Amino acid sequence: MFCAKCGESSFTKLQANQYQCSKCHFTYFHNVAAAVSAIINVQGNVLLTARAKAPGKGLLDLPGGFVDPGESLEQALVRELKEELAFKVENLNYLFSFANPYLFRDVEYNTVESVFEIRCAQQPFFNIEKEEISQIIWLPPNKIEQNKLAFESTKRAIQAYIK
Repeated sequence: MFCAKCGESSFTKLQANQYQCSKCHFTYFHNVAAAVSAIINVQGNVLLTARAKAPGKGLLDLPGGFVDPGESLEQALVRELKEELAFKVENLNYLFSFANPYLFRDVEYNTVESVFEIRCAQQPFFNIEKEEISQIIWLPPNKIEQNKLAFESTKRAIQAYIK
């Protein structure tokens, strides 16, 4: 691992998420990244998205994504749903959160995913972002096959939602 400050290959791991450069003594913290997702429920069916790219390409997920600097969880979810589905959020309700390892380009990131519920009286129109989502699927939560879900946090979210 190369130091972000001096560029030398001189990082040593001090703790689980803490690294220090032995040359310039810069300390880097590989902290948890925040992510958000939505359980969009229409008359008992939940929206799932098929991932169009890695990680988890082809597997199912809940719509959402990473929180950008300066955003609240709610702002991030509103932005992500607008970007991915052209969906305007009118109301959302916080449900729960789960830790999640997220492997991307051979680097494992530790994330915490906050899950919100959005209830709609009728199925909204979506204009999906094809680079992110290959298709959308509506299923009752108890009919969702766990082995087809992309992430451990999504599996845990669906299980908790069913309860």
